[in-house]
Amino acid sequence: MAETSPFATFWPRGATTAGFLLGLLESPFSAVTFNNLRIWAQDEGLLCRYAKDVAFHDVQIDSKAGSALVCRDVEGLEIDGFRTGAPHPDFPVVDLSDVKDVFLRGYQAPRGTTTFVSVRGDSTRNCNSDSRNRPSAGLRG
Repeated sequence: MAETSPFATFWPRGATTAGFLLGLLESPFSAVTFNNLRIWAQDEGLLCRYAKDVAFHDVQIDSKAGSALVCRDVEGLEIDGFRTGAPHPDFPVVDLSDVKDVFLRGYQAPRGTTTFVSVRGDSTRNCNSDSRNRPSAGLRG
């Protein structure tokens, strides 16, 4: 089992973007877990690209534009208890593309959410959701 880099109880405010987690195609970063995280970003949400075994537990990201969480080329993604207080009608809260082995549960779609999760990409495989917690805004993909 790989060691995990935990980010826990971390509440930054006022950053331009919520953040970037960028690995390389030939060397993705791996085994990162975010617990009890809340970010208020001035512009965009968090981008996660070229990664493996990433987890978000009880995370809230509020941004003034775009999706709260964007994941591209990620394998082994767990999203549990993800939310935003600032949905944008033209963007999904969580935007997933070319992802593999994804599990979503316990997410919360606030009022004003058009699409909570968008899943797309030719290489996307094995995306699952706990249907008991599916918000009315639902999944698109």
